[in-house]
Amino acid sequence: MPGARWGLTSPGAAHATLPTTMPPAPQFHPAYFTVRFRCPGPPPTWPDEFAIISAQATTGESWTAAENRAADQALAARLNNLAVWHARITGYSPTTDHAEPSWACELGLESACDLGAAFSQDAVYLVRADALQVVSCGPHRAPAPVAPFSSRLDTNNET
Repeated sequence: MPGARWGLTSPGAAHATLPTTMPPAPQFHPAYFTVRFRCPGPPPTWPDEFAIISAQATTGESWTAAENRAADQALAARLNNLAVWHARITGYSPTTDHAEPSWACELGLESACDLGAAFSQDAVYLVRADALQVVSCGPHRAPAPVAPFSSRLDTNNET
């Protein structure tokens, strides 16, 4: 019996060791969906696909300015070591004074999420063909649509 070799002797036996439920989809903080971005100076030429990653304190945490600065510098150093295109970008709330210096970098979904997780981030942004999406750095990495990236990018005279 061919199925016996692989433990497939009865219907459903192949699935006996698989989890019966998937981890729940992440519940993103509403601020992820209202974010705007600005660049210091003229915006760069954006790659077709890139991530936006911050190393700042995550939602609900409070770090000193020195801790945030050190984490940001460590992220910049990691991007330099990876030798990928990257450019400074700041994500900010249009309704509060909260802003996070971040890095736009030419990384795909898995690499960006892994790097975000290494810097204690809950989520990163992914931009594919101008579609801005938020993606959890946890095990459930399905992108959630936000808006066209170009509609959330402020030029120097708009901020």
